[in-house]
Amino acid sequence: GVLVRGVEDGSPAANAGLRPGDVIAEVDHQPVKSASEVQRMIAKRQTGQPLLFFVHRSNGDLYLALES
Repeated sequence: GVLVRGVEDGSPAANAGLRPGDVIAEVDHQPVKSASEVQRMIAKRQTGQPLLFFVHRSNGDLYLALES
């Protein structure tokens, strides 16, 4: 997984509900191993196409949708 170190206010990640300390395990059901891999997947998505993140958080696992 990929540790979220910081989330910029107003960014798509913040709007999706990602928080520092979250660990992104999957993006659209594909396991991710590096931040650059996550950034590539975000960059190549179609405008208006949400991305689904599977996230490990201290109080449990959850899915978050990254909207455009």
